Amino acid sequence: MIIRRSTEVLEELVAPRGKRIIDVGSGDGNVVRLLTRSGARVTGIEVQPEQLAKARASERAFDEDYVEGTAEAMPLPDALADVVVFFNSLHHVPVPSMGRAMAEAAEC
Repeated sequence: MIIRRSTEVLEELVAPRGKRIIDVGSGDGNVVRLLTRSGARVTGIEVQPEQLAKARASERAFDEDYVEGTAEAMPLPDALADVVVFFNSLHHVPVPSMGRAMAEAAEC
């Protein structure tokens, strides 16, 4: 049996090189930096100020950025991203807001 880390699967499925990616619920920015190091231009969206501060204070991988916002109302222009990921974060979106969050991701 082959055991793979979830980040390895993410990189394989997303194929980040050259893509514009939004990581919703980016937390401390680990996945944002991983995807940036893999050649993507990444924006992390985080609702918790403490996590956002950690992400912004971490050593940059390249030109990633972080913005405060929610899945239901992403503070980004429409049609910006090639890929939107909710890496270990979608379960934090309240069930009544899930449809709006998915619609918002589709618009990005």
